[in-house]
This record gives sequence, C-alpha cells and structure tokens, in this order.
Amino acid sequence: MLNYIRKIIIISGSGNTGKTTSIKASMKKLSVYNNHGYDCLIAAHAFNKGQFFATGFATGGDSEEVINENINYFKNISMEIDILVMACKSRGRSKDRLLEFVEEYKLEPFIIETHSNENYKEAAEQTSNRVVREFY
Repeated sequence: MLNYIRKIIIISGSGNTGKTTSIKASMKKLSVYNNHGYDCLIAAHAFNKGQFFATGFATGGDSEEVINENINYFKNISMEIDILVMACKSRGRSKDRLLEFVEEYKLEPFIIETHSNENYKEAAEQTSNRVVREFY
C-alpha cells in the first residue's frame, strides 16, 4: 500500500556504481533479511535506533519496465510502507518514471547519486550509511 509512504530514498547511478550493493548493505544494517539473490524486491520491517519502520526495498531499476514492476509490487501489497528505498539509472526513462511516481504520490524524495569509484566497497558503505541516517 502506498498511501502511507512518507519518504522515498532513491539510489541513482550508471551501471556498476554500487546501487544494489549499497541497498543490500543498508538492508543488513537495518536488520532486514534478504535471501533473494542479486536483485531483490522486498517489503519488510526495518529496525533502527529502537524503532521499527515498514520498509520497501527494490534494487532493480535499470529500465522503465522494471521500475513499473517495482511500483506495482508496492501498490499491491497489504503492508503500509513508511519508507521506500529504490534504485534507478541516473539518466533515462527509469529515473524519469521514478520521479513521476514521486510526484504522483507527493512523496518526499531523498536522492543519492552514486559514481564510479576505485574503492567500490568503501563507496557503497558510505552510501548505505546515508540511507540508514534517513530512517530517523
């Protein structure tokens, strides 16, 4: 259900810049179990600083079609999501579609841009820390 979302965190970047790795690291820090392999689409209760949050995570976002699938998934679940964390490409229809969704639902977006980095794991760690900070 999307009527209760108060925030969407968008991890945006070109291919192989750590979007999926950052979201999965955020999930781990928020005590969200993931057994969905590489790309995941999951609604779960995240835990941070003594509070639970109904949260949606979508690591796939390379195309408009995948973004639409992710949006439809969260529209059709029974959980009332507080915060969504979604990935998308930094340019093109996937990001445009996600921004249309933000506008349609009057969401409060927080956008984190990822970039190529020699120290991939360190960059993903920094991005996941920024995501987790947005949970309070």
